[in-house]
Amino acid sequence: MAGFILGFKHAPFECRVFWLAVKPGYQCRGIGMRLMMGILKIFRNMGALSATLEVRVGNKKAQALYSTLGFQMIGIVPAYYSDGEAAIIMKLRL
Repeated sequence: MAGFILGFKHAPFECRVFWLAVKPGYQCRGIGMRLMMGILKIFRNMGALSATLEVRVGNKKAQALYSTLGFQMIGIVPAYYSDGEAAIIMKLRL
C-alpha cells in the first residue's frame, strides 16, 4: 500500500478529510493528489458543499497540495497536535 485517505461527513453539507498519508518512498508521485481528488468527488456525490481539514504548520508539502486543490486557510489552532505543533485549518467550497 502506497497511501490511504480517510474522510467523513460530519454535518449535513460538510465533510472532513481526517487523514491522508502517503508512504515516504512514494511521495511526490501524484498519489496524494489522486487520493484527494477521489475523496472530494465522493464528498460532492454525498451532497456536501464544503470540505475541511487540518494540516501541521510545518508540513509545507501537504499545504501546497491542498492549496493546489483550492483549499484556503481559515484559521490556526495552537498546540493542536500532541507534540505541541499548531494546525492550520483549511476549507474548500465544493
